[in-house]
Amino acid sequence: KAEIVFIVLDRPNPVNGDAVEGPVLEDGLRNFMAYLPVPVRHGLTMGELARLHSLTAGLGARLTIVPLKGWRRSMWYDQTGLPWTRPSPNMPDLDAATLYPGIACFEATNVSVGRGTERPFRWVGAPWMDAAAVVKRLKSADLPGVEFSVEKATPTKSLYEGVVTNGVRMRITDREAYVMAILAFAAARARSASATSG
Repeated sequence: KAEIVFIVLDRPNPVNGDAVEGPVLEDGLRNFMAYLPVPVRHGLTMGELARLHSLTAGLGARLTIVPLKGWRRSMWYDQTGLPWTRPSPNMPDLDAATLYPGIACFEATNVSVGRGTERPFRWVGAPWMDAAAVVKRLKSADLPGVEFSVEKATPTKSLYEGVVTNGVRMRITDREAYVMAILAFAAARARSASATSG
């Protein structure tokens, strides 16, 4: 509204720009954290997201995108030669960014996604969770590109702060084979089937 020029220094999508998967945000669920009707894993760069938002919302923004040089859509962040810079305090590395689209859906539940632990978005847990049963069920699902193990953690902030919490650690073994939507669905089924309470 103030007609201020908005400049985006574009940067690579850390989990590549080719892979697109997951549901698209429904209109009735839009909020400050989720406002664009794009798939959970959208494959867009920050500049592309800014342009899409301006067009979709009818902002007519005075938008300038400083383009990327040398990036190809097939590139993962570690293939760019750039040092990892946390896009968020709870995104410490590329594995967390890779798992994020399949794990972030649990933030709206009573399951911790690892904020305040050493493994945000690489660990999920709850004091009432039967982690061994969850791991067993996830392993039996034979999900490609990711492995699971039982691990306790004590979050220092967010959900279950200061509470020793049963949980599941996830490790990416083949990022090209990993499918975010399959992990999200399998983890939700395993969680609901294995709760000892809650």
